[in-house]
Amino acid sequence: HQLGAQPRAQRPAAAQAYAAEALSEEEDLDVEGVTLTACEDGETKLVVHMRWKGETLDAAVTLQ
Repeated sequence: HQLGAQPRAQRPAAAQAYAAEALSEEEDLDVEGVTLTACEDGETKLVVHMRWKGETLDAAVTLQ
């Protein structure tokens, strides 16, 4: 998926939808939200906030 092709205002919702789709087959895992942060070097940090069996988890990646 090309997150950068989405209008800036729609990127958080698109990122959450992409993450939920990618993780949909993981048992007991729910994507609860995402955080997108623009970095000074032009990259974007994506943090996916999840819940697995009652435990809160975050996964972060840097997008170029």
